[in-house]
Amino acid sequence: MAANSRHWRELTVSMSWPSGTFDGVIDLVVETDDGLVVVDYKTDHLQADGLEVDLEAKVARYRHQVAAYALAVERLLPGRAVVEGRLLFLAEGGVYDRAVLNLSQAKAEVATLIGLDESPEKL
Repeated sequence: MAANSRHWRELTVSMSWPSGTFDGVIDLVVETDDGLVVVDYKTDHLQADGLEVDLEAKVARYRHQVAAYALAVERLLPGRAVVEGRLLFLAEGGVYDRAVLNLSQAKAEVATLIGLDESPEKL
């Protein structure tokens, strides 16, 4: 996806929120026809037994991190929407690509947690 699109790797973000400061490094942001895609690489150990259940739990664990990255990108690039968040799990058995489901809802949850008054659509 990134090879044929405009993209940014290792994008450092530092944002001040009402409840504090957020610092991070976004592994990859890809520009698509529909908007921006935030991609985060993970090297967690994956359980071979029950792999899909393990992946689902890990996606849930990192959901708010990807949503925070999406909010930061949207604040840094006004008028540009992050339409998708993806997690790439780099494991011994291969690469497992998973979407963060309901990214809009996750962004709204993070916005509430960090004290943003505006809805993510207005950011």
